[in-house]
Amino acid sequence: MDTRKIIGALRKEAFKELERLSNFIGSVGDPEQVGIEELRIRLKPVFERYGVKYAFLFSLRARAGVDRDYDIAVSASLRSALELGGLIVDIAVTLDVTEDLVEVVHLGSAGASILYSVINDGVVIYGNEDEAMNYLWRRYLEFLAINEYVNHPERRIAPNRANTTDRGLNKLMTNQDTKPLDNED
Repeated sequence: MDTRKIIGALRKEAFKELERLSNFIGSVGDPEQVGIEELRIRLKPVFERYGVKYAFLFSLRARAGVDRDYDIAVSASLRSALELGGLIVDIAVTLDVTEDLVEVVHLGSAGASILYSVINDGVVIYGNEDEAMNYLWRRYLEFLAINEYVNHPERRIAPNRANTTDRGLNKLMTNQDTKPLDNED
């Protein structure tokens, strides 16, 4: 028998076994794990206190329902990194976990890979689901459009010929530290 066929068959069998094991763990559950609905209920007052408009649970906990960490992406008009830190602490206290198990990503400053990850496996845990997904897609498309505009070949070849839109965009990009972390519509 061909070695490649043997390796391929072993891989298939291993992945089937991993899937069975994952389904078993999911069916048994972990008493320490907090489900999506419970997260929504517990975190609602925290999100309201911080003016969060939308919150998404993402990463492995959103996909499989089981994980050690809580990865949460938020859309909010947070005024400082201290306020973001306070949000993290309050989430950790509410979920009865240590702060190192809570990661909060601010969607207003998130990169394309994080936005894409939240789009792919995120679950809305606060805010109107349709509005939240529209906001998320809009942020992702805006991010891609700005990068395409900034990295356009004509702007790299002739930077001295930048028009007023280019200058405005450059000013916007260099003065981001004076603005709130997110501009809500």
